[in-house]
Amino acid sequence: MNNNFKYFSLAVCLIFTISSQYVWAQSITLYCFPPPHKINWKNPHTLLISTARDYISKKHKEPLRPLGHIMVELKKDSSYLLTGMAPIHRADLKKPVLKEKQGLGILFRVIEGHLEETEKIRSELAYRTQKGKVAFITYNISDSAYEYLKLYIQSFKARGYDRMYNGKNEPRMGEGSGCSAFAVSFLELINALLPEYNQDWKIKVDVPDKLIGGESTGIKISLLRLFFSFRWAKKNESSRPLVLYDPYLIYNWINTIWNKEQNNSDGIYKLKKIDNAKGLEIQCYNCMPQLPMFKVDTLNCGIQVSH
Repeated sequence: MNNNFKYFSLAVCLIFTISSQYVWAQSITLYCFPPPHKINWKNPHTLLISTARDYISKKHKEPLRPLGHIMVELKKDSSYLLTGMAPIHRADLKKPVLKEKQGLGILFRVIEGHLEETEKIRSELAYRTQKGKVAFITYNISDSAYEYLKLYIQSFKARGYDRMYNGKNEPRMGEGSGCSAFAVSFLELINALLPEYNQDWKIKVDVPDKLIGGESTGIKISLLRLFFSFRWAKKNESSRPLVLYDPYLIYNWINTIWNKEQNNSDGIYKLKKIDNAKGLEIQCYNCMPQLPMFKVDTLNCGIQVSH
């Protein structure tokens, strides 16, 4: 009797182990590409100079990502999806500043975007991992969380939100989204967005209204004016808040944690490497889907994007 119970217990443990491996075989990974050089957000002058430097950089052989980039990977067994939010035409980010003289209005402008396709960007990711030009963070998630995030991508495209790049960087509200806002929205949806991420990954500045040009203000801002702007808005000055996740900050944060945790076996992150790229892995089995998926009830099909 005791032997039968012993064998039964072993069988149950074996079945549980196998089934657990199957249930928890899903993951979401954020791959963070830094820009060629760090973008300096100290003031409008340094932002202009550092961004211009990144646009003319010849540092990378693969497609230039002057503002950095974040790709999102969803994996389950043999199923694999890699995507990221990107502008269709990179010139759409330069033309408003250089020709239309919108100044820092470009920071809030919605331009034509798309979700990158897996097969078109896998080679770039492979190149960057080989060169160590990317850092990543992987979340092992439940099957229900995986299916929810997969549905999110499908619904995001069905609503037409993938065609609106930049803007207010509110992907779940259909008001435009950059690559980092899109990537972080996945963490929001499964309650995996830790408070420290908001503290260490974000840029927060108040953009003076006098530097925001475009149709909404009817004013033109020359490059010379931006060049000689050495401060963000003062406390009581008319301004518009800008809050966004910076790919460089996330890339740097991952590498900093990785270097600090090398000798710490009790940390919440497991250290990983893909070729020469450093990464973190976190167990997120209890990160449950958050409702609602989108923060608006109706499809936002009437949004106008700039071409």
